[in-house]
Amino acid sequence: MRDDELLERHLNGDLDGPERESFLARLQESPELRRKLASRALEETLIAEVVREGRVVSTPPRRVAWPAVAAAALMLAVLSAALWYVPRRRSEPASSAEKARIDQAVGRACRYLEQRRQDLFVPLADGKRHSAPPRRIYAELAALALLRAGYPESHPLVGECLSRALGRPLESTYVAALQARFGRPDLCRRVAQFLADTQCANGQWDYGRAVTVLGPPPEGRIRRRADGPASGDNSVSSYAIQGLLACRRAGVEVEPDILVRANRWWRSCQNADGGWGYAGGTAEMTEAADTTSASSYGSATAAGVSSLAALRELIGPDSTSDAAIARGTSWLAAHFAVQPNPGKAAGFCQAHWLSAAGRAGTLLRQDRFGAHDWYAEGSAFLLSAQEPDGAWRLEQGKFMTSEKNDVIDTCLAVLFLLRD
Repeated sequence: MRDDELLERHLNGDLDGPERESFLARLQESPELRRKLASRALEETLIAEVVREGRVVSTPPRRVAWPAVAAAALMLAVLSAALWYVPRRRSEPASSAEKARIDQAVGRACRYLEQRRQDLFVPLADGKRHSAPPRRIYAELAALALLRAGYPESHPLVGECLSRALGRPLESTYVAALQARFGRPDLCRRVAQFLADTQCANGQWDYGRAVTVLGPPPEGRIRRRADGPASGDNSVSSYAIQGLLACRRAGVEVEPDILVRANRWWRSCQNADGGWGYAGGTAEMTEAADTTSASSYGSATAAGVSSLAALRELIGPDSTSDAAIARGTSWLAAHFAVQPNPGKAAGFCQAHWLSAAGRAGTLLRQDRFGAHDWYAEGSAFLLSAQEPDGAWRLEQGKFMTSEKNDVIDTCLAVLFLLRD
């Protein structure tokens, strides 16, 4: 339905519930539609004032009807309040029965993670691109899933995860970004300093490395005190951006140049079709459907959109970045499917794709990519794919064979279902 038709039907009171939601969502997206509504609101109020005073409508009023203007202003204030809440609205499950199914699925998944306690703490190597690989465990990811599911910090497994996570030096970008999401200001200062000191020259991040510098200053803006490698990849870079956003929300600022360099990178590596690829510059990169590629695919594109959306919150909007986000969301709208990861073979980073799509939708505060309700479709898929023991095992093929994918997939599925 065209904007003008929506506006007329709104003014006539003809919109039903779903159409009103669509109209409010469209108002939030379209400055032009808001201007039209404001103009019509004032016009309708002035006409009402003319009729009330018994004037001839064809005769222009000789003075401004200030009560009418005040009424129109009040109407627009109400509209503004409505629009303020529209982006924060989250579509609820279709029924209480569906919500109960989601709660039950999350509970079974958490009990499964409790059974995998030992596997949460065995170190893995992130990669070997630029230096000795940093160590990484699943304690942070599991702790986030359990905490978001309502487990208290006093729970034995949560307590152990937090103790393991916080009791060792930062050296992995993934680990640092996840730790920032605990929202602890002192920890976020450490994370922000680590991310500042390991940013690549081109604005990306790599897997990370141990940083042997003094801790961050106790207050004030975090500044870069070391240089990272030349380049990294978009997957880990997107995590770093989300980590910096979590730091900001905890009250920790970093110097603007770090954010500007990251923003410049994400804009520069967007593909002509509006999507993003892995963009790591590694020799083994191919265009195969079962591994990373420079061509656009779902999880990489959602990572690009969510990174620019996070950077918009961090440094403010600009027209170039807004245009890049719009092109990225258009790509997601045109290619969206819960499975497989769009542009890839079945089972390639499936949980990572859903997680990235959810993060993009949440940061943009929109429930849909085109015709697709990303949460409704994603949650329906996850509910159908959960295994009897409570785990999700979505990953297939060779790309992630070194990981404990049942742990990762289960944690990411829980976080998606909880909209985190």
